Amino acid sequence: LGGKCPFDVDRRIIEGQFEHNVLVGNVVLCQSGASCAERTYPFLAIFNSSDGSLSADVKLDSGCTSPALQGKRLFLRKATEQEKQEAIAIEGPAGLASTVALKKNRVKQNTALSDKAFQAGYRFLDKQAFAQASSEFAKAVSLNQQSWESYLGLGVAEFKLGHTRQALDAYDRAKAIERNPDIYYNIACAYSRMGNRTEALENLKLAVEHGFSEADYMASDPDLGKILADDPQFKALIAQVEATKKRHGPSSRRRSRALKPG
Repeated sequence: LGGKCPFDVDRRIIEGQFEHNVLVGNVVLCQSGASCAERTYPFLAIFNSSDGSLSADVKLDSGCTSPALQGKRLFLRKATEQEKQEAIAIEGPAGLASTVALKKNRVKQNTALSDKAFQAGYRFLDKQAFAQASSEFAKAVSLNQQSWESYLGLGVAEFKLGHTRQALDAYDRAKAIERNPDIYYNIACAYSRMGNRTEALENLKLAVEHGFSEADYMASDPDLGKILADDPQFKALIAQVEATKKRHGPSSRRRSRALKPG
């Protein structure tokens, strides 16, 4: 962000998805003002193909400002070759020799910060403070893109906020990292909310195949019951989970910390 926020150079501060020349996603901003700390905000940016720039309006919390914004406008562009060379020159000869060590240290620090943000997000989930939970989970994934549980937590928070498409995007990112039954289960719930019976059942089957073992939870979940309550395949899946539990006893699988709150 033009050096205005003191973020590590390797840190990912923007997450999103392009639709033609529009980027829909989230951006991490440093802030100043009373009770204003670093925070992740949603944004919609326009890409200018002629100069490779992105611009978007970001609505900050009341009383907060960010040095990365011009008023409320976020503007990003590619660094010129001269700017890149100047950045390298600032490090000096010794800086080049210690690049690997510095990157490893940043990764370690970012992982620790990501874990801290994840724990905060989970506490907010437990309190059903879903907007705050979403912000913390988004911060966690911006610091560690391999944390599938943070993506799952982000999806849960977005789902609870009524943002089903954003929830699915987060679940898909989690699924790309880890084949966990809780991920498939939450995807099924999202498709059920969207009225897509086929995808809901398909992902529920995958959840069961990967070890989902909570038949009572599945049978009483209103997110599934909206369109699947009378479905024979849904009832058969519940019976399958119950039968597996009787044969093998309670599952020892660790339940994801970001499974849907009650």
